Amino acid sequence: VLGGGQVVFQVDCAITKPGDELFATGGHDVLGQWAPDKGLKLDTTKETFPTWSSQPVSVPADVRLEYKFVIKSAKTDPRPFATWEAFEGNRDLVSKAGLKQTARSIWGKKVDTRVSSEALPEALGGQNGTKQAPAKGGLAAQPRISMADALKLADQIEQREPRRKNFSQSLITLDVEDAGAASQALSAAAEMPAQEPEQAGQECAGATPAMRKTMP
Repeated sequence: VLGGGQVVFQVDCAITKPGDELFATGGHDVLGQWAPDKGLKLDTTKETFPTWSSQPVSVPADVRLEYKFVIKSAKTDPRPFATWEAFEGNRDLVSKAGLKQTARSIWGKKVDTRVSSEALPEALGGQNGTKQAPAKGGLAAQPRISMADALKLADQIEQREPRRKNFSQSLITLDVEDAGAASQALSAAAEMPAQEPEQAGQECAGATPAMRKTMP
């Protein structure tokens, strides 16, 4: 439920017999509107008995839930019957936005209900655990370089000796709008030792022409 929370109902009940079913029934649609046959079913196992637990149910925020637990006798019983908790009044719980609340009770004891809470995963969005989507291609977005800066960079490339110039041209032509990559290209070119023009021409014969020369 958008803006709501979840509730888990638990009860310690050791008076059931094999085949019996246990429900949380109360004044809300998720609890069957007090109809035992439409209540929220709780389950147990041989490892967890006598604790019975429901699945989490979504409830709008700030809703006051009134309920009781009821035992339905085994379907094989010749005269099926329902056994309600025998105390005056009802249990109650107020749902909270963004929380999963677990209300644990003891069968027949109204005052012993304990409620624990934990934040729902979707309620953690915007906090420290938030993950931001990566930029296209899986890389972080880089600042875009203006045309004026691109022309200035082209002038700097033209003034370098052939080895460095061709190396820088080949990189900047790949993505002239990637300012971060262009900066790295210049740094890498500056660290390269100067080469003789003939050798540089052989090593970079396939380098792309300078960006400025390809402009109309």
